Amino acid sequence: MVKPLVVIIPTVVVGVFACIAVPNFIEAMNRSDQRQSLAGLRSISTAWEARATDLKTYAVSTKSRDPVDETKIEWNAMTKVPAASLQRALQPTYIKKMPMVDGWGFPYEFVAGDQTFAIRSLGRDGRPDAVNAKYVFGNSKSFDADAVLVNGSFLRGPEGM
Repeated sequence: MVKPLVVIIPTVVVGVFACIAVPNFIEAMNRSDQRQSLAGLRSISTAWEARATDLKTYAVSTKSRDPVDETKIEWNAMTKVPAASLQRALQPTYIKKMPMVDGWGFPYEFVAGDQTFAIRSLGRDGRPDAVNAKYVFGNSKSFDADAVLVNGSFLRGPEGM
């Protein structure tokens, strides 16, 4: 039995609309998560910088190394800062409530030296994307790419920032 055109045409229109709308919706959701992640990085950075102004160091517990320049960072060469320790150091004096997870729900990660700090969001995939955790200056179009903020400036982030 042949279906009448009255049934087929609306079905085709709905299918075409879904093929266009669904990818656009997913893209919009990822952009929203990315914006939330970047806003969290900036908020934490501002609070950490205010604390460093008062204490003359970015170190949270012990003095540590500062192997960084303006174009690259070796994440594993710096002292890891537990999120709970940083939260205790910043809340409530420098930030009312420190964001602990990025837009995708993954925890932010922190490292610090005496005169250097870095914060990263691991992106949509939740995995570090730097070989041996070495980041160089650059941008990416991928939502899976890490966003890395060093001393208040983005070393890596989404294109068009």
